[in-house]
Amino acid sequence: MPMLTETEKAVLRLRFENPRRVATLQEVAGLMDMPVRTVRRIERHALRKLRLSALGPVAYGFDGWDEA
Repeated sequence: MPMLTETEKAVLRLRFENPRRVATLQEVAGLMDMPVRTVRRIERHALRKLRLSALGPVAYGFDGWDEA
């Protein structure tokens, strides 16, 4: 299963930690001293990792189901 890097964790934490107010990409970029484009890429990659890990074997091409 894919593990999140420390940077990916930090971006997601800064973006979504407060459920009442999601931080903007611009705010996160300013706090992390990165371009917005980089923060967006990191976030997208981290969320994809989480989706794939939630799907488990299906996401990795599991083909173990018998066709009846």
